[in-house]
Amino acid sequence: LTAKLGAGAQSVDVAGLVDATTYTLTGGGTYDLDNTWSVTIGGDSVNGIIASNSAVDISGCTLSITNLGETAQRYVLVDYTSAGASLIGSFAAVNGIPLGWQVLNNTPKFPKLLYLERPSYGTVFVVH
Repeated sequence: LTAKLGAGAQSVDVAGLVDATTYTLTGGGTYDLDNTWSVTIGGDSVNGIIASNSAVDISGCTLSITNLGETAQRYVLVDYTSAGASLIGSFAAVNGIPLGWQVLNNTPKFPKLLYLERPSYGTVFVVH
């Protein structure tokens, strides 16, 4: 993972991003994700990003999902719901997502969230 901040932004230490449960970006500027972002999912947790008064640019980034021992319906990858936060672009490529799963962004139900969601299969009723 290569990360760099845009002009005028504060320095951010991203050494723990891959292993952290969440990583919060503050101080303005743009956090530019290049190369491959390896997202590890285990149970109900994911190593996501929370943008606070910052922008996250994913346009040059490949998302690579690993350890998908999923138990939740959705996993938030980037939370940009804070004032002044934004998301730029879409992933250049996505790898490792199981069949039917989707990467969704800024939906009416979950505005200003970039997330991975498992398919809903509905409820099965048995009538005798």
